[in-house]
Amino acid sequence: MEKKKVVYILGSGATHAVVNGIDSDKGLLTRDIIRHIRNRKRENISIDIWNEVITADETGTDIEHLISILETQHKHYEAELIKTYYRDAIVELSNNISNDPKEDNLYSILIDMHQIADLDEELKCFITLNYEDILERTLEKYYNYDIDYIVNSDKIDNTRKLIKIYKLHGSFNWLNTRPIAFKEMNKIQPQETLWIPPGIDKKKDNYPFNLLWGKAYEELLNCDVLRIIGCSLSRNDWSLIPMLYTIQKFCSIKSKSLQIEVIDFNYISEKIKENYKYIEIKSIIELIELKEFYRNQLNRLASDSILESEMEGNFSNPFKQWLDAKIGFLVKKEIDIKTEKAIAYNFYNNLNS
Repeated sequence: MEKKKVVYILGSGATHAVVNGIDSDKGLLTRDIIRHIRNRKRENISIDIWNEVITADETGTDIEHLISILETQHKHYEAELIKTYYRDAIVELSNNISNDPKEDNLYSILIDMHQIADLDEELKCFITLNYEDILERTLEKYYNYDIDYIVNSDKIDNTRKLIKIYKLHGSFNWLNTRPIAFKEMNKIQPQETLWIPPGIDKKKDNYPFNLLWGKAYEELLNCDVLRIIGCSLSRNDWSLIPMLYTIQKFCSIKSKSLQIEVIDFNYISEKIKENYKYIEIKSIIELIELKEFYRNQLNRLASDSILESEMEGNFSNPFKQWLDAKIGFLVKKEIDIKTEKAIAYNFYNNLNS
């Protein structure tokens, strides 16, 4: 049987789940970034703007929106300083894990799951909106993959396995040079970094971003399953919305199936459905592997509506719990989940023994 082609879109919630899964006191969500910025010294930013930044986790202020407003008001110095603080916070919060990712982190479990011989899926690529490089470091260290960023074709090691990662907003380990060079992210100065900083209007018309978005579009056109992990498709991700709609519409016209699955808290999926009624998605609690897994764990006789309600109340780390259920679903189908490294196997057995 032909395997389903799978593409993943990773948002900040995916890496947050990875970091939080290693250390429950740490994370990479906006609140974690703001707490880190709060420890910085205020430098030539008006007290009003500074207070908006350092209380954003309490007031719900959208930092990307705030940066955009400052730029429209020609307060470029303040906007650039906040971007630098934002970048530095992510680098410092993720650097220890990036330098030495654990072998059983959630990205590693996901990759190992895709090594299962009888899995009816083929991993095509990752598309990420994240700036840090924990995913790449995991792939290189434990799976001997070389990373095809698309912008580094002259540096690819053809003796190793290859995986494509489309970093649509750039990366903290990319130097803004021609040709693009690569370094450890804590060794690159903010002004040297090739990235699209936070802001509602993320400019992607220039190289290499126009190339990356075009190639990512082609990958999505050819996949059967798109899994969105840790991305709420908010107004800050606006460029993705028309792309997803166009691709789903194209597939419909061509009588080709494209299933979009949102691996996140259910309220995120409900908000996406409400905001973008023209995009068809499946929430995590609508996925057959989740239903069957929790039906076994919670109440075998429960109706779907009761089961979904019970499932929703049990989520604390959707990425982790989806992996557990997905692997458990394979076990139920009597598929041998043991790979050479047995990372997914050990993860599942440790949680369910």
